[in-house]
Amino acid sequence: MVLHSGVTAAGSAAARSHTGALAGLDQLYDQVIADSGAVRVADLAELVAVCETLDWQPRALGRRLGVVATSGAACSLLADAALSHGMTLPPWSAATGAAVRAALPRFAAVGNPIDTTGNVLRDPGLVGRALECVAASPDVDVILVALSTLLGEAALLVADDIIRSARLSGKPIVVGWSLPESACPDAFRMLREARLPVFDSYSLALLAAASLTRMPPLSS
Repeated sequence: MVLHSGVTAAGSAAARSHTGALAGLDQLYDQVIADSGAVRVADLAELVAVCETLDWQPRALGRRLGVVATSGAACSLLADAALSHGMTLPPWSAATGAAVRAALPRFAAVGNPIDTTGNVLRDPGLVGRALECVAASPDVDVILVALSTLLGEAALLVADDIIRSARLSGKPIVVGWSLPESACPDAFRMLREARLPVFDSYSLALLAAASLTRMPPLSS
């Protein structure tokens, strides 16, 4: 992981005052970092998030991302952002597509990303059932679960379902929750105790998921 300052002209000037010849063109650093297989981060929050994720989750075997979300808007945003991180969103195979369709309401969008629909508010188990299909699928290498307005017992149920899927599949899973941690602290705690990275920011969760695709699996 690399946190490099001096991206702008002002930042470069400030860096030169401390590190002298180490400061240089940002494009140069960007290329060197990318060529080395390292993950570049923009601030300390991203650095901590990536370090935690790489410590807690197995490396992805490829860059194919599967997304299970509770919001159609999140699906669209994450699809755009995933591509910018160099990940792909593969279509489901016939078997996985059929399993997802059977798990969700008839009107649900069952492509990749998956939108579990607003029905999740009265049936939070939809997240777990969709995730179970994705976790068992050979179509993806890493999974992002994007949650929104789930609180109280619903949040605990979903956290438990995510933990179960992670244990059964062995695939890396990262969780983004578009609520402050203070809104559902017990669910966040459950996920972290199971060594599942969870962030109250979709963009941070996506960066963390992408970091698992940037580095080769650690040799045993």
